Amino acid sequence: MAVKFQGAPVPSPDTVVLSRGLAHTFLYVYGVRTAAVFMIVVSTIGLRTATLPRRLIIAGSAIALVLLVSVSFFKLLVLLFPLWVAVISIVILTTSRVPDHPLET
Repeated sequence: MAVKFQGAPVPSPDTVVLSRGLAHTFLYVYGVRTAAVFMIVVSTIGLRTATLPRRLIIAGSAIALVLLVSVSFFKLLVLLFPLWVAVISIVILTTSRVPDHPLET
């Protein structure tokens, strides 16, 4: 059974191949570059506000650089981003922050 959209004909095999190629490119090229830029931004904010450990900032910047300049489609490289996000999340959730100056009422 073929899935049709409002009576449209079934896509040709060439259309399916093109769609798969575009999806692969969007995920492994543009998505990885976007993740790298996000990592650079978070690392910079963490550095300037001193809210993240220096090791994590350096690791985030290094991983972002690798993701940004990687030209291969090594699929496991993509997993560095969610791993880094998980570590950042754990650090944020486990670190207690006491404000220097309480809010004035």
